[in-house]
Amino acid sequence: MTARADIHPCFTCPLPDCDDNSDLCPLRQTIREYARLSYHGAEVPDELRRRYSISHFELNGWRQKSRAMGGEE
Repeated sequence: MTARADIHPCFTCPLPDCDDNSDLCPLRQTIREYARLSYHGAEVPDELRRRYSISHFELNGWRQKSRAMGGEE
């Protein structure tokens, strides 16, 4: 399978500056859409799964890295 280079949610961001707390943030939108489909037992498309994985890492990866290095949150 070939990975698409434009699958990163930030590439379609309408915000002038990065604001991952905004409702318009594609990272947050991807996580909400994934959660909604999962909650209702609907099938999650592969592209959405990949976008969710990227979004989750972008928003929470620093926590995982901090824990791995023995730091606090």
